[in-house]
Amino acid sequence: MKTARRSVLFAGAVMLTLPAPFAIAAPYELDPHGMTVMPEVAPLYPDTHRMRLIAGAFFASQAAAIGIRSDQQAAWTDFTTAAIKMLPTDEDMERLRALQKGNPTSFDVAEKVAEAVIARSAAAKQLKAATEALLDILTPEQIDRAELPEGRFMMGSAWE
Repeated sequence: MKTARRSVLFAGAVMLTLPAPFAIAAPYELDPHGMTVMPEVAPLYPDTHRMRLIAGAFFASQAAAIGIRSDQQAAWTDFTTAAIKMLPTDEDMERLRALQKGNPTSFDVAEKVAEAVIARSAAAKQLKAATEALLDILTPEQIDRAELPEGRFMMGSAWE
């Protein structure tokens, strides 16, 4: 049962990277009538700063919904910090842009994926340790309130 609870919290942390908000790489311009004109070439890249803000808001609302107490706050902060460290950084996006500018082979992509996974290994270990520490101090009721499959924290969830 403890493994199932851990997997649900870990799945929630991983899901933060799935519906990643995207921002236009180039700024908007206004035409003479004040209407927004999209740039001709505007590739979509994840806005890493916006992703972190949204993740922070998600974790703040989840902490309130779960009922994190003051004696649990340090473990909760360690968990949320570790989860946010798993999100892509500006450097990750720059490597992606550089890779897309060239004519990458499948081996180039595999190499870059391996480099990204290796770079994230320390953050993943920190997230695993923080998750275990958090689960050790949460009450069973709090863990039940954190269950994501009920759609409690996601509007229009596919699980509903």
